Amino acid sequence: MARGLSVAAVVAVGWAVAILLLYQGLRMGLQYAYEPAPTIAGIEKPTIAAIMFYLGMALIPASPAAAAWLSARCGWTVAARILGGLAAIIALIIGVWATLTANA
Repeated sequence: MARGLSVAAVVAVGWAVAILLLYQGLRMGLQYAYEPAPTIAGIEKPTIAAIMFYLGMALIPASPAAAAWLSARCGWTVAARILGGLAAIIALIIGVWATLTANA
C-alpha cells in the first residue's frame, strides 16, 4: 500500500509543482507584456517567466514517467505501462502544441 501511495504522490506532487510553475511563468510573462521589464541579476523577468513556463511544461509528462519508473522497480508492469503511455501521450501533445504555437 505504501508503494502505491508513493507512486500516486510522485504524480500528484510533480503535477502540483508543474501547475505552480506554469501559473507563475504565465503571470510574470503577462504582467510585463506592455510595460518595461525589470531585471533580476541582469536577466529580464520575461525571460525568467519563459524558463519557468517551459520547466512546468516539461514536468507535466515527467511526473508520470517517474512514476512509471518507480512502478517498474516495484514489479508492477501493468501500472508502469499505463503510466509510461500516459507520459508519452502527454509529451506528444505538449510537443505538437509547442511546435504549432512557436511558428504562429
